[in-house]
Amino acid sequence: AWSVDAWIARATGRETTDALEPRAGAAWPLRVVHVLIALGYLSAGMTKFARGPGEWLSGYTLQYYVSFHALRSESAPGMWLMRQHALLVAGAWFVIVFETSCVLSIWLRPWAWLWAAASLLVHASAYLFMGVLFPSFPALCLVMLPWSGLFERVRPRGRGALA
Repeated sequence: AWSVDAWIARATGRETTDALEPRAGAAWPLRVVHVLIALGYLSAGMTKFARGPGEWLSGYTLQYYVSFHALRSESAPGMWLMRQHALLVAGAWFVIVFETSCVLSIWLRPWAWLWAAASLLVHASAYLFMGVLFPSFPALCLVMLPWSGLFERVRPRGRGALA
């Protein structure tokens, strides 16, 4: 209803009732954000992977960061996790797989909610265990979700429904 096409239709008198119906709108800004966040995660994951087995793949870098925060802040969850090396190795691999595969969410739209959920898990864990807060990343991952489809399902049908 606010598009240039609708404005031209109103200005020329060619407006139809169909032009007044709400639509999902332009998706390209959300797609651009999706692509940029996916590329950002890909870059972070590839950097970790490129460091090799001695650093991130071994879990020692993650263990260092968790231990540093736990000892400094006396965080009980961090103190427990810093002693669980096998869990930290699994966590490091999870982060690397999540970050490097996030770019797939661009093409696998029905499964994009998995990457959005993984982003929330990764960043909540980073805050809990390392005191690192990046709230913008999980918030930006919300653009991966099919909001317009959800709104279409809950939107009342017909013109008199809102009155």
